[in-house]
Amino acid sequence: MKSLIAKYKMQGIILVLCVLLGCVSGISGKELLPIHARPIIPKALLEPERTFQICGDDYFCISPEDLDGLRIYILSMQPLVNKYEHATEVLND
Repeated sequence: MKSLIAKYKMQGIILVLCVLLGCVSGISGKELLPIHARPIIPKALLEPERTFQICGDDYFCISPEDLDGLRIYILSMQPLVNKYEHATEVLND
C-alpha cells in the first residue's frame, strides 16, 4: 500500500492543485479578444423579402430608410471585424 502512495504522490499533488487553483491558460484572452456589442441588425437583414421590392425585370428597390439602416450597420461592423482580425493575427503569431 505504501508503494502505491509513493508511486502516485506527485500526480495526486498536481491533481489537488489543479482542482483547488483551477486550470487556466497562460493567456486569458481578455487583453486580446475584448467583447464588443453587435450593432442593431437592420430590417434589410432580418426581413429581406419585405425590404427589397421588385421594381423591374432584373432589379430590386429598397426604401431610403432601409438603405440607411443597412449602410449604418455595415459601417459599424467593419471596425469590429478589423479589431477581431487584428486580435486573431496577434494571437496566432
